[in-house]
Amino acid sequence: MTDSVGGGVSSSRMSGGSIGNSSLDNSSTGNANSVNSSTTTTELASIPTTSEEIYRSPTTAEQLTCSPTTAERLTNIESALDRALDLSKDASIDKGLYSNQDKSVNLGHVKAKYTAPDADLDLEKAKAHASIGLSGEINIGDAKTEFGIGNLGQVDGKITVGTINAHANIEAKAEIKGLTNTSASLKASAGAEAMAIDVHAGFKSSITPKSVGDTLSEFYNSYIDPVVDYVAGQDIPEIPEIPDYLDHGIVIGGHVEGGYGASLKGSAGAEIGNGKGAKISGSFKAGLGPVIGAGFTFGVK
Repeated sequence: MTDSVGGGVSSSRMSGGSIGNSSLDNSSTGNANSVNSSTTTTELASIPTTSEEIYRSPTTAEQLTCSPTTAERLTNIESALDRALDLSKDASIDKGLYSNQDKSVNLGHVKAKYTAPDADLDLEKAKAHASIGLSGEINIGDAKTEFGIGNLGQVDGKITVGTINAHANIEAKAEIKGLTNTSASLKASAGAEAMAIDVHAGFKSSITPKSVGDTLSEFYNSYIDPVVDYVAGQDIPEIPEIPDYLDHGIVIGGHVEGGYGASLKGSAGAEIGNGKGAKISGSFKAGLGPVIGAGFTFGVK
């Protein structure tokens, strides 16, 4: 009996132990679920709702306020154009895809020059000046050369391929410093052309006692004097330069042009005084298909 009761008690304790363990297991599971549930709630709470996202995002009005308006953009563009097209200042460009050091050879050449309207009148000094000009040229390629003939002048030549150019220039000057010191000039040119090929050859020369004498003396001093020194066995003096007061005479120049394309151009000019004597010049160039042109300069100094 005692064993039986004891066994029952023992069995009951064992069963109780099992129940106790089961209870602890359930408690542990409940705690774990409670922790997971708490974590999930915290994460969900930190996620902004759709209404909060809409509230935080900039409205269309705010975006329009921050972005430049059309009027501001137009103002900026206008300012840039004003800087690029400032008609109160001279401007020029001379660029090529390829140009050698002295620009005697150019490929893809673009040239443009603008002389702003300018007028100056000073009655106290009896001086007046006015000018305006615009020119531009684009060509596929050009090559030019020039060489001097001592102090007598120089000869030049140029060939241009695939060119389009236009220009219009007017300049007038007048200055009176006294009855014996007066200077004045007037130059005007205008025209346009589109040429497949264009060839130019020209010269200019100043024929005065000084230019002729200096040219001859330069030739003598460079080529003959060294031989004379060698034969004589000593340094023979060279021929000196001619004084500047003998630099008076005539000034002449001219050019001829020819090519194929379309052209109508002309120029004329006159100068007097200012220590340079007097000079007149003129040129023309015209044609549709074959094109010819010529020019001249004549003066005294």
